[in-house]
Amino acid sequence: MAIILLVTGIAVAAFRGESPYRKLQSTALDFETFCAGVRYQAMEHGEERIVSMDPENRQLVMQKPQKEDEEEEEDIRTRWTFPEEFSLELENDSGSELIELFRFFPDGGASGMRELVFKYHSFQKKYTISPLTGRIYAEETEE
Repeated sequence: MAIILLVTGIAVAAFRGESPYRKLQSTALDFETFCAGVRYQAMEHGEERIVSMDPENRQLVMQKPQKEDEEEEEDIRTRWTFPEEFSLELENDSGSELIELFRFFPDGGASGMRELVFKYHSFQKKYTISPLTGRIYAEETEE
């Protein structure tokens, strides 16, 4: 009887899937990891790095400011795809394909004055970036 209960408990946990809260936490960790990689690239190469949103493809994109005579090169982990079931509220007032979210500078600082809010079911996580340190601050809320 104990073995049957144990196997049933494991099976229910496996088939139930990930809870909405855990899914939000997992996606938030991926976002924070992506941003940390972009910040590291800026500090390692001594050049600004831009984090932009491509709303059509639901991706965050790392870019370096282009110089006139320079070709674009791909760095490691330059794109992160935003999960389909999540929403991210952004206003595209620039009219361009990519929406610049913030920049990381070689000293580790950032230009982040924009708030990002990830929403999944009734959970949401709000991010702000410190301009002085480049650190990402998260705040969890419910709708």
